[in-house]
Amino acid sequence: MSRRFRLPDVWPLLAPALLALAGCGGGGGGGAGGGDPIPPGNPPPTSGVAITGSLLIASVSQADSDVNDPNAPFRANDTRAEAQPIPAPVALGGYVNQPGRGPAGRSFDAGDVDDVFRVELAAGQLIELVLPSADPTLDDTQRDDADLALYDAAGTLIDESLGLGQVERIVAPHSGPHYVRVTAFAGAPLYRLSIGEPTPASSTGADLRLSDDFRAGELVLRLARPDAESAAAASKVHATVATAAAQLETRHRIARKAGAAEREMLVGWSGADGVASSKSTVNATEDAVDGAGFRIPASVQAKHATLLQAKRLRADPLVRSADLNRVLHLAAVPNDPGWRLQRWHYEMIRLPAAWDITRGRADVIVAVVDTGIVGSHPDLAGQLVPGYDFIRDPTNEDGNGIDPDAEDPGCVLDGGSIFHGTHVAGTVAAATDNATGVAGAGWNARVMPLRALDGCEGTGSSYDIAQAVRYAAGLPNDSGSVPTQRADVINLSLGVLAPCDAGSRDLYAEVHGRGVVVVAAAGNEATSTESLPAACPNVLAVSAVDSRGQRSAYTNFGAWVDVAAPGGDMRFDVDGDGQLDGIYSTHATGGGANREPTYRLLQGTSMAAPHVAGVVALMRSVAPALGAAEIEALLRQGSLTRDIGVAGPDELGVGLIDAFATVRTAQGDVTPLPPELIVTPAVLNLGDVGTHADVTVLNGGSGTLAITEVRTSATWLRASASAVDAGGLGRYSIDAERSTLAPGSHAGWVEFVSDAGPKRVTVTLQVTTATLEPDAGLQYVVLLRTDTRATAGPQASVRVLGTSTQYRIEDVGSGTYLVVAGTDMNNDGSICDDGEACGAYPVEPEPTVVEVGTADVSGIDFTTAFRTNVEVDR
Repeated sequence: MSRRFRLPDVWPLLAPALLALAGCGGGGGGGAGGGDPIPPGNPPPTSGVAITGSLLIASVSQADSDVNDPNAPFRANDTRAEAQPIPAPVALGGYVNQPGRGPAGRSFDAGDVDDVFRVELAAGQLIELVLPSADPTLDDTQRDDADLALYDAAGTLIDESLGLGQVERIVAPHSGPHYVRVTAFAGAPLYRLSIGEPTPASSTGADLRLSDDFRAGELVLRLARPDAESAAAASKVHATVATAAAQLETRHRIARKAGAAEREMLVGWSGADGVASSKSTVNATEDAVDGAGFRIPASVQAKHATLLQAKRLRADPLVRSADLNRVLHLAAVPNDPGWRLQRWHYEMIRLPAAWDITRGRADVIVAVVDTGIVGSHPDLAGQLVPGYDFIRDPTNEDGNGIDPDAEDPGCVLDGGSIFHGTHVAGTVAAATDNATGVAGAGWNARVMPLRALDGCEGTGSSYDIAQAVRYAAGLPNDSGSVPTQRADVINLSLGVLAPCDAGSRDLYAEVHGRGVVVVAAAGNEATSTESLPAACPNVLAVSAVDSRGQRSAYTNFGAWVDVAAPGGDMRFDVDGDGQLDGIYSTHATGGGANREPTYRLLQGTSMAAPHVAGVVALMRSVAPALGAAEIEALLRQGSLTRDIGVAGPDELGVGLIDAFATVRTAQGDVTPLPPELIVTPAVLNLGDVGTHADVTVLNGGSGTLAITEVRTSATWLRASASAVDAGGLGRYSIDAERSTLAPGSHAGWVEFVSDAGPKRVTVTLQVTTATLEPDAGLQYVVLLRTDTRATAGPQASVRVLGTSTQYRIEDVGSGTYLVVAGTDMNNDGSICDDGEACGAYPVEPEPTVVEVGTADVSGIDFTTAFRTNVEVDR
């Protein structure tokens, strides 16, 4: 028997093909034969030409131990007694289902209603459940839904989040051992559970949460009704809602306490109101214990029942809204909620300090030559100027040739939409300070979308790209037109391993002569080989660093690179926020008319380049007259960056882009800044196994600065210099001695004292009685031919344990392939579903072709991670 796998809409070149895994016994299967996974790090004997490599995962990765894939390892985690131990921070992929719901597999008949986890939490840590397939507009027979609950060490309910949407959140109120429970309320959802660093409670977002302040036994109800277009229709609606109200009272055993059916009603249910109810009793006097061994205290049973009643009513088609009757207080509402996931990369380049000087100007334009943009995205819609589509091929996804419509249709027919340009544009200039989504580096700058890459395949011809570049610069091009105002900056998050050719040299020289700054990604092949167009003269080549300020594993490098910027590395979660350290920006799902705006974490030099483009836009905002040659000269003399390696230019360029220094330089402010001690990262979470991390200590001002002392708050913490200069600036090792600590959560600090003042790094860790190895579940490694878009026959399955796990695919025929890996936790015949682990060589979302001849191919290492396309901050 064989299974056929498909990929969802995240991989260029991949989705049009079905990925077939040869298996036995009804599911999975692969390289080990007979459905047995290859033991980690122990590949089978060689046989013919092989592709080998390692799957890399973040140390915080964990997998649900009882998923539906019958080939995956199994350990029940359905009750408190069976709770699966997990660390904090954690990024966990899982699956739950009601009996008889979801794909056939291990848990289809009996169901897997509960997943229970045991974890040591620190006070204030955020527990987040993301359900990509949840759709509150569907009824219980069609929709997927799960709830999140938190219990103390004795199994007593502390808090729960029972919404119908895609995100549930709870904040741990105190430190210590806890149980986290994910419960399938309807359907069969895949999910991603993350636990991370303390977050203000106001950013938890979920709206049906036990810990909120609301009146138990009451709800504010509004009925669904058609639009009233006439007096007669209005009269009919009045009768209809009155009838609906009566039906609801009978169906849900509620009673109206105030209001009217035509508007909001206050409804209740309890013995105190004279309304019989089988749902709950408001005046409960005894704790309740459920079948999973958890306790609901009598004191919160009324609030718990109110949340359940709200959830049931919201799922009723007669109901427009069912809201808690909240007790309101004065409160500050945080802006741009996605900022918490952007902080590491924006603060690394000192954007907040730059924004204190300028928030950019709307007449500064950054052209994004890419796949086009989802213009309806709420964080981009007001940030765009007219663009153009330069894809000549009339068979491309929008069904025509060159035209003034730069909208990214995605991959209309086959799925596989990558929405690369939308992600890049968000980093450049997403609407900022609008209480929605994310912030853009250029703040008030505007984006000119230019479509030159296909939104399905992610590829484009050098000719089409050149026409887009010419248009952006106001030069003659195949559209026969030029923009009303040319771009100030052009971002090219694209490239190929090749030297700069003569035509490209001429093009970028001409663009440079117009005063336009061109920024390009250095590429993701981890090589010093030059990339086109980044290596061309008059183009700023941007390499990538991770959240530690170190060279990202995938980035290209070399003397031809000009500058570095954050591109992320999703093997890490250095700050312990429960989210992998990628670049968070605008994105979308679907294709064609079914596109839905969202947000997503990605990594790559494609993500690094728009940081530089956004900073240059801020520079142009304060100094519009600065020419491209002047800006590049300032960059090369080190005025726009800070050193992150050896002094002076190195393999990553002249240093890390520094927005604050850039804006001050553009202003002509030569007043020396006082020395300023900067330590990055400022927060470290070593989890339950980590013992070591690096921090970088530097002078963010001018003049001299010296470290005079390094102090720690506890004997289990120590700091030592690993690569520092005579003043003590550079890289330090932070190490923790776990053996001296009792089980539980521990927090401390390392303080760097300088003659410009002190700075602290907060360090937290958890000590457990059992060490938990990073785990990303059973993954299938498959090949896709690039010539036919067909799945190649050989493949492998491997249990991914530890941060690096070997795989081997044997008997590979000659040709060119893309290498992809992912889980199939719900056993639906599709790897890489939203909520599952997924990865491609070398980075997402830009896979690189692997060429196979007559010799084995080795070193095909890449990261795979549990991820979703869901906007996690609403």
